[in-house]
Amino acid sequence: MTATGLAAVRAADRAAREGVAPPALDWGRRPPARRRWQPGETLPLASEPGLPLGALLWRSLAAEPPQPALARTRLRRVPSAGGLYPVEAHLVVGAGCDLPPGTYHYDPLAHAATRRAGARHPAAGALVVLTLVPQRTIWKYGLRSLPILLLDLGHAVGALAAAAQTLGLSTWATFDANGADLARLAALPSPDRWLATWPDTDPEYPLAAVWVTREAAPPPALDTALDTALDTAPCGAAAATGGTPPSARPCPRLTAGSSTMPAPVPAARKEVTERVGAGAEPVGDRVDVGGDLVYEALRTLARGGAGARWRRAGLGSPVTAEVLIRRRSARPPLAGPVRTAVLAEVLREGGAAGQPEVSCLATVAEPEARLVAEEGGALRTRGLGEARPTLAFWACEQGFLADAGAVVLFTAAPPPWRHPDAASAYRRTYLTAGYAGHLALLAAEMRGVRTRPVGCWQRADLGEALGLDSELIVHAVVLGGGGAAKP
Repeated sequence: MTATGLAAVRAADRAAREGVAPPALDWGRRPPARRRWQPGETLPLASEPGLPLGALLWRSLAAEPPQPALARTRLRRVPSAGGLYPVEAHLVVGAGCDLPPGTYHYDPLAHAATRRAGARHPAAGALVVLTLVPQRTIWKYGLRSLPILLLDLGHAVGALAAAAQTLGLSTWATFDANGADLARLAALPSPDRWLATWPDTDPEYPLAAVWVTREAAPPPALDTALDTALDTAPCGAAAATGGTPPSARPCPRLTAGSSTMPAPVPAARKEVTERVGAGAEPVGDRVDVGGDLVYEALRTLARGGAGARWRRAGLGSPVTAEVLIRRRSARPPLAGPVRTAVLAEVLREGGAAGQPEVSCLATVAEPEARLVAEEGGALRTRGLGEARPTLAFWACEQGFLADAGAVVLFTAAPPPWRHPDAASAYRRTYLTAGYAGHLALLAAEMRGVRTRPVGCWQRADLGEALGLDSELIVHAVVLGGGGAAKP
């Protein structure tokens, strides 16, 4: 029997934390790494007059040119566990942007946007709805995948926020909007209805969104957008309600090597009706990678949240486009001490981004082995002793942590499993940890420190190890060597 609801989230979390062995890799069954549609109109992206979505995506989610040494993977601006990149971006574009108003899917390998539906946005700007395609990660990590997927999505939010900062744009993020609402905004079926709508395709799970604008004001309420702003008439068919005439544009078709369909979703605010228009039959290419428990957990997490709570996103200190574009996860070893002032600034960025869901502290070896936190621009000792070998063991036995210059840790209290908000709290914790981790690693990269995020943590209870209340490590960024003065 498969666990359902919150029990599935708890079981998937336990599988990740207790070290369930990942599956043996079968490269012949690796899921597709990209999604494409045809005959949807595909527009190359560039920085044109208006809000520069092309530059925003180029600096945050775009892929590098192919590298001979990485024949099976194209690295991207944003880190991802195993280079699997399960995050998809759907753009709901309003007025004042360098794309015409509409709903688009972003292809990071081609750096292009495919128009999937029309849209009327309630304000000038763009909403980026971020979704997860789980099979890409489950293929490699199996039942360990749930925390890793959420951390990857959090990193994507951080990447978008930092890129917007370099362009002088304002960003707001939400980690707890209802997944069905986000799906409707992106003209997608809800996670609960995906397979009924498009069988044999891997579902997408919308769990976060980023509002991008030139204005400093908070974004419009999602309820407003859902009720009055979106034109969700389906391609090739009449809308389910309201008598909207059929679209003259044919429905895009799923192409070989893709794993989803882009047809927009006709829907009423309170009574969602999902129907595929004529000619919008998907080509089934879902790869059976198992992981039913992870899928059920994601469905539960997507149902959480009755409304979106927005937070202002971005770093508290400057970041440059050059750092975003050249950022790479450094290869071990990452030895060598990190300057005290630099580490304090990294902890300040990570701590500010993580509140209130996660706390941020670090282990260092010099001038003495200790656990530190940032307070008022200085490092304050939170514990004494050498923790790095233990961290290396807890981090799925990644030995390079044992001699790292510093390890920045993001911790949280155990999930309140008996609380009605447990699933939403779990989702917020891991998305926030990924987001905060990304801003922390960018703060380090800006100061000349090499970085590598680590998302696999097993039996990692830092509070218990210190003789305190339980405090679980949920994410980390390993730092190696040096650090320049603050720019």
